[in-house]
Parts: sequence; C-alpha cells; structure tokens
Amino acid sequence: MVSTGFAAKEVVQRGREMTKMNNILLMASSGQEQYAEALQFVNKESHRLGQSTQEMGMAFGKVLQSARGKMKYEDIEKVFTGFGELMTAMGSNVEDQKGIYRAFGQMLTKGKIEAEEEGQMAERGLPAKELIKQSAMEVYGVDSVGYEKMRQKGAVKVEDIAVNLSERMRVMANNNDALNKMLQTSAVAQQRFMNAIDKLAQTIMQSGLDKALFYVFSGMAKILEIIEP
Repeated sequence: MVSTGFAAKEVVQRGREMTKMNNILLMASSGQEQYAEALQFVNKESHRLGQSTQEMGMAFGKVLQSARGKMKYEDIEKVFTGFGELMTAMGSNVEDQKGIYRAFGQMLTKGKIEAEEEGQMAERGLPAKELIKQSAMEVYGVDSVGYEKMRQKGAVKVEDIAVNLSERMRVMANNNDALNKMLQTSAVAQQRFMNAIDKLAQTIMQSGLDKALFYVFSGMAKILEIIEP
C-alpha cells in the first residue's frame, strides 16, 4: 500500500514537472511552429546525450526567452548541442547541467560576460574561462591584451561568441572519442530510462488523472470552506 502510494505520488510530481517544462517552452516560443521545433529538439538531444529532458527543456525555454532579439533560433540549438556534448563527456550530473545552463542564461540577460558566471561554470567542471577567451579572441580578431581591454569595458557579448564557443566545446567533447565512450555508460542509459518514466508520467496525467485531481482538490477546498468556523 505504501509503495503504491509512493508510485502514485511520483507519477503526479513527474507529470507536473514535465507539464511545467512544456509550458515554459510554449511561452518562450514565437509561435506554435517554433514550440514544436524546440520540443522536438529537446526530446531528441536529451535522449541522445543522456540528459534530463525536463531540465534541458526548462533551460532551453529560459535561454530562448533571454536570447530574443540577440540570437537566431538555430544558433541557440547549436549552443545546447555544444554545451550538452561537453557536459555529457565530462559526466556532469543533473544539478551541474542546471547550473551551467543558468549561468549561460545570466550572461545573456546581463548583456556581458563576467567572472561570476564563468566561476559558476568552473565550479561544475566546465573550463568556461579559457574557452570563452579563445572564442572571443577569434571572433573579435584581438590578441590577449585586446581581449582583456574588451572585458574591462564589458564589450564581450556571449551572443557574439556563442556559436564559436559551442563549436570549441564540441571539439573538446569529442577529443579522443571521449563523448562516444561516455554515451556507452550506464549513467547515460539510466537517464534515458528516467526520461522515459517522465514522459509516461506526463501521458498518464494528460489522459485524465490531472483533471480528476483538479476536481478532487477543488471539492475538498469547498468542503473545508463550509466547515471552517
């Protein structure tokens, strides 16, 4: 009985989290077509890389919103592929992935690259500082001294270097076949399994459970209102 109750609770919670992710993607998208494309990308990449579909979707929606007017949609996909491949190759867990994507979104929101976000990525094992420097020097055509001057002026924009940065991340992730080797591990297989559970939970909720719970909780609330002194 206890195990059945726990399983039901997990289905409800996981289903709600997936619904939340879908809604954030929907709100961030320019229309239904972009929403469908974004959802397909998140589902495909999270499965390929063995990352949480729910967390990648949440991050993708937030970055899509922050990048509006700054980055092309297809470039955002490239960024998530680059970051995603490197994080998988490095064995980053779900919390690491969440923190790294959040730091990238903060860079977009601030409109400049600062040590705080680089530090957040470094804490989670991502060598962001050096990769960002290399990308900026190439994109802006400056040397190390010129780069530091641009940093001091707040002139290094993550949207300018994002595609170059993601390409460098992909190169690093695939060096010596590191990514492919990680994709063969049980950790990746386990996350793919958890993603399948999340999607099943969402399907169960959408098939009528969520609506049934809505009526149950609404009815209980009305009863409490009546008996409340």
